[in-house]
Amino acid sequence: MATAGQKPAEPAQVATAESKPAKTAARPAKAETKVASKPAGKMDMRTAMLYSKALEEEDAGNSAKALELYKQVVAKFPLPAAQQKVAQLSRG
Repeated sequence: MATAGQKPAEPAQVATAESKPAKTAARPAKAETKVASKPAGKMDMRTAMLYSKALEEEDAGNSAKALELYKQVVAKFPLPAAQQKVAQLSRG
């Protein structure tokens, strides 16, 4: 209640969905890019084994053979890790 000389109390403001900023707007654009770069579907077993063999060849120091295998993997399935390896080994 308002007494003499005082202003009446204002009603409490209730936060609504319209008054709050959307949580998705606060996300950095980088997170959205990661989601878009994932290949659709699952890699078949033969391609997974081919990728495994490429990793083994690279670890053994056989860069030329590893590069050839990584290229085969990328041709069958757009795996970002294999694409990076192709770019890395192609440079030298």
